[in-house]
Formats: sequence, C-alpha cells, structure tokens
Amino acid sequence: MMPDPITLKHWHKILIIWVGILICGFAMFVAIGNSNWQMIVLLSFSMAYCIAALIVMRLQFIALRPFRPGKGFWYYRSAYLKKINALTVIQIILFLTFVWVLIWPPDNHGSKRNSPLVTLLFLIVVIQLFVKPRGQQSQVPVDNIFLFELEDLGIIRSTDAVVYAYKGFSSWAAVNDGDKVLLLMSDRLIVVRMLNPNEGERIEILLGDIDRLGILTHGKQGLGLILSVGLSNGPILRFTLDNRNLQYSLEIFVSQLLGLLDKRGLGQADNPDSALPPRFRPEGYSRVKRDSIPVIRSIDLRMKSTASATEASHQPSFANKKVLEF
Repeated sequence: MMPDPITLKHWHKILIIWVGILICGFAMFVAIGNSNWQMIVLLSFSMAYCIAALIVMRLQFIALRPFRPGKGFWYYRSAYLKKINALTVIQIILFLTFVWVLIWPPDNHGSKRNSPLVTLLFLIVVIQLFVKPRGQQSQVPVDNIFLFELEDLGIIRSTDAVVYAYKGFSSWAAVNDGDKVLLLMSDRLIVVRMLNPNEGERIEILLGDIDRLGILTHGKQGLGLILSVGLSNGPILRFTLDNRNLQYSLEIFVSQLLGLLDKRGLGQADNPDSALPPRFRPEGYSRVKRDSIPVIRSIDLRMKSTASATEASHQPSFANKKVLEF
C-alpha cells in the first residue's frame, strides 16, 4: 500500500536514515577487518542512533501508536532538571570516549586518526549549544493581552480558561501563510491555521477523542515539532510547528498536553469551568478593530461534504480522509 501524500513529503528523511545505516554498516565492516575497536564503538553508537530514528519515523508516519496514560514520551514528561542531568551524563560518556581515543588512538595516521576526536567534540558541542538550551525557553503564563486578542477575533470566549498556548508568529501584523495558534484547555485543543494574513481556519479537538499521539522534532536545530493526533474512529491530524516565536515553549505545551491526556485517561479530568481564574481587561486596553484583523472560519472535523457549492469552495471536506495536514 502506498503511503499517503502527506507522509511522502517526509520520506526523504527516512531515505537519509537508511543511507546512514548502510554507510555505518560498510564502515564497521572495514573497521572490524582492521581491528579498529575505537571506530567500531563510535560506529555502533551511530548505527544505534540511526536505527532508533528509523523506529521513531515509522511510529510517526506509518503506524501511529495508541496513547497510553503515563507511558512514553519520556523527554516531554520529565522535568527540565532531569533532562539536563541525562544530557550531562551523555556528555560525560562522550568525553570519556574522547579521552580514551586520545590516549589509545587508532592504528592509522593523518585525518583518519583525528576523525573520531572531531566527531566526539562535535557531539559534545551540539548537546551543549543546541540541545540543552531547548528547555530554557520562556515558561511564563499565557499573556492575557494575547488572549484578549483571541477573544476579539472570536477564536475563544471570555469564559474559556487557556492552560497554555503556542503561537507561531510574533504579532498579527507578521503572519505568514501556514502559521498556527494552538490553545490548550482542560477538555479540548483549539487549533487555528492561517491560510494567509487575512483569513484562517479554526478547529476544536476534544481531548477525550484523542486515542493516538506522535511527536517528532523538526526544523532548524530541532526546535520545531511535528505533532500527530489520532482521533477515535477518525483521521490523523498532523501539525507542523516551526517555533519561530519563542515566547511560548513547545516543549512545555506538549508536556501540558500529555498531563491533561493522562488525567483524562485515568478518569481524573479537571472541571473546565474551574481550571484557571477569570481574565479581566486592564484599563486602557484597546479592542482590536474588526477592519484590521483576519477572518477566522470554524471547521467541523466531523462534517461531511453536504455544503452548498459556494460553501464547499471555502470549506474542505474531511470525509474518507485518513490523514489531514492542518
């Protein structure tokens, strides 16, 4: 069976991983023939990483796994300090391997002798400069001014209690095609996708309808995410989140989402009306003018293709679709 067109867009990543496995396998065959144990160890780590990445890609795009409360997604469930400690342990192991290779170098000369050292230093620096800082994004509560703007747009009500948010742009004046807003509430997830700076689409997903979940890092320095959400007896929704605006942390958003899904799966869901205190607009707040904001249409994920011809040109039909990119 051929994969869906959305999955095909990401198959080049799977191809790159397979190429990496083949290269590591060939290089290990040569290293074993030369009894180069340092290179064998490094190549073993590299191949294990490629195989793990291949498994993750398969779970994300081919066989999205069922969500089990409290299970999986260790990185997003763990506290920031635990993540840092785990990454530090990995750096120590890499450093000890670096010292080992420095004291007992491979039996070769020139650049081949230095390549393991360069690789190890590169991995240590990448973890320190790019992986660790990911957890240091802003952890401040959702800005009430942003929520008031969403009320003015008609995206949320004044009584809606937003637990956490993701916004893929800095301001409504800097919106690009495909930018998204994700709003997490105690009982549902609201997603807004901008088709262009002047119009967008809004959907609501009840947390109780989510029975499959996939999370994959994406984009520059791995700061973005591809979030796959499978609905009960329904399609899989995929959201590509580039995280160009670092005001709200994607990792915290996913951590909050997992926490709420865990509670619902264990029958401990919060009361939506008492999740957060009410919001009050500050004095002097200027309501967003209707002639300067985009038009946001609500889309029903369960709707069939029964709309009129005029409506059908503006609203997509989700009937018989297994995977949707939103």
